[in-house]
Parts: sequence; structure tokens; C-alpha cells
Amino acid sequence: VRPFLLDILDCRWRPNGQRAATMEYGDFKNFVNDCGLTDQVFTFEAAREVFAKVQQEYEDIARMSFGEFVESIVAIAAFKQPAPFLPLRQRVVTLLETQLLPRVAHKYKWGKKFRQQ
Repeated sequence: VRPFLLDILDCRWRPNGQRAATMEYGDFKNFVNDCGLTDQVFTFEAAREVFAKVQQEYEDIARMSFGEFVESIVAIAAFKQPAPFLPLRQRVVTLLETQLLPRVAHKYKWGKKFRQQ
């Protein structure tokens, strides 16, 4: 899963194709939109809130590191499946398998390998 998330964070939603180890809000919004993550529960306003809340308190620049990006995926999974008795891990796996991987796996050579794990 880590290579999959690193590749997403790395460059796929930057308009000029630059690679970077962080993601700004515009990139995050593009990622959320391209993956079809928004709905009546998880809106763009909720996405903006997730982006802001995962930021480390000491950071002046609104950029998401890899760890913060992983936190945002977990938060999105909790938003999209607010089932208190379903383990968070299962909600994250469901989000990855049903929404993220199908939307972006074709861009990456490891897509089939991830599905087999």
C-alpha cells in the first residue's frame, strides 16, 4: 500500500507534472475530485477541513507530508463509512479497493500486484 500512496502523493495531481514529496491543498482537491471521493457526506468543504486538520501545528505552510496524507486517507474513510462498529482498518481497505485503486491503478505498473496482496 505504501508505494501506491507515495505515488499518489508524489505527482499525479500536479497540473505541470512536477514531482514533489508534499501535496498542497489544490493538489489534494484535484485528487479528491479525480477519485470521485465527494458525495453528500464527504463534501469539498469536508475535504478542506480534513486537509487543514491533518497539518502539524508547527507548520506555517499548508502542505501535506506523506504521514499527513495517510492520515487524510484514514479521515476520508471514516467520513465515508461512519459505521462505529466497523473497524477503521476495514473502512480504509474498502476505500482503497473500491474508490482509490480503481480510479488510479491504470496509471501505475503495480496496480495488479496491490490487488493480490
